[in-house]
Amino acid sequence: MKKYIIVVIAFISLMIVAVLLTFIRFIYPHGIIMPNQNKMNKIFQENQTELQYIGDYLREMQYDKVLIDSDNIENMKCYESNGQYRIEENSAIVKSYLSNLRDKGFLIILKENNYVLFERWISFGASCGILYCRDYEPVFEETSGEREIYKMEMNGWYYYKYIE
Repeated sequence: MKKYIIVVIAFISLMIVAVLLTFIRFIYPHGIIMPNQNKMNKIFQENQTELQYIGDYLREMQYDKVLIDSDNIENMKCYESNGQYRIEENSAIVKSYLSNLRDKGFLIILKENNYVLFERWISFGASCGILYCRDYEPVFEETSGEREIYKMEMNGWYYYKYIE
């Protein structure tokens, strides 16, 4: 009888652990721990073509801010200086590259000021990703959190980390 109880408790414990791991994987699809600079360098190298094309494409747009959410790669929100925005449909090649980036785990793409940010990891008050700013150091708006950037191997590309 004692063996039976131990087996049942072990089985229930394994089920609880499995449910917790599934829940954690659902909430944090890209892991619990923020990727470090070396990991993001590897991700950049694997997706360089798509990142470069989208980065250049967005930088050439005349809007102050452009937002692309991985849930809707068909369109992008394009903000003007007065705060108004319009929805623009993406071209076939842009949709294709955005689809590839979404499948590789990129969550949000934001063009703001003089940079394009490809966010790959987000958690309660923290995020990290790859930042593209071809000509000079990125200029950020004031925030309450701590923002860090580190140059990557390719000129104009940075590892980006924000912690609130």
